[in-house]
Amino acid sequence: MAKEGNLRSELNAGKLRGAIDAYRRAVVAERLVAAGVDPAVLEPVVVRSRDASTEAERSSGQLAWLIPFFIAIWTLTGGQMTAIDATAGEKERGTLEVLLVTPVRRTEVVFGKFLAVVLFGLMAAVMAIVGFVLGGTVLRGLFLPLLGDDASGMVAMMGGQLTVTPLTVVLLIVSAVLMASVVAALLMSVTLFARSFKEAQTYVAPMSFLLIIPAIALQFKDLIGTGSFAYWVPVYNVMILMDDAVKGAAGLGPVLITWGTMAVLIALLLAFAYANFRREHVLFRT
Repeated sequence: MAKEGNLRSELNAGKLRGAIDAYRRAVVAERLVAAGVDPAVLEPVVVRSRDASTEAERSSGQLAWLIPFFIAIWTLTGGQMTAIDATAGEKERGTLEVLLVTPVRRTEVVFGKFLAVVLFGLMAAVMAIVGFVLGGTVLRGLFLPLLGDDASGMVAMMGGQLTVTPLTVVLLIVSAVLMASVVAALLMSVTLFARSFKEAQTYVAPMSFLLIIPAIALQFKDLIGTGSFAYWVPVYNVMILMDDAVKGAAGLGPVLITWGTMAVLIALLLAFAYANFRREHVLFRT
């Protein structure tokens, strides 16, 4: 008997089943030999599988898609309060009018608020990356010896053997910056239309689905297949690129396409936010 959900109990049960199966095969082989029959007749066809994945793909595990997922979600979580406070919050407090009459250009106001949101979003994203890497290190260094060699497959599946190269780090950082910039520009463009802090929160809440749905699709990437057109889809493309980077499969073409489309989207969203900062019926909605 084994306790379902209890890791140690399930591992012990698996070891017991393996021992019983080995004993059964040994008894059958012994009786066949005694009867003058070659035990190989029980296996007329031998099938051997070969792992065609690269070392980076094997070490990243099946849960590597969680890296772009965490980066996207924590970027939104870290930046949304700053964006709301810098737009709808200033409207509600009445400090936006004071800011706009100062000798500062509108472009500087927009860009300053944008950088603040990006910074807070990136801080949260970096903490997500560090947490994932530290979690894999702890899993590999502390828990693997306790679980034994039989758990090595589970650890590999969870990315416990993940190793990152300097190129992977660069790709992840640049992609995280672009993701944070898109999220920041989108947050500012949306929250600027709110009259109050609470109203802005209702506007921001559905935005999480714009990041969750691509992340869910990402884990089925190998099943549904993704052509080169996927790298032209903003937000989803940067998640695919992060997943490729972790697995050591990022190519120059997809990198340039992804970064280019994200840069264009950032420019368009910032232009939209700047245009709204020049529209009085948007700025002074009460």
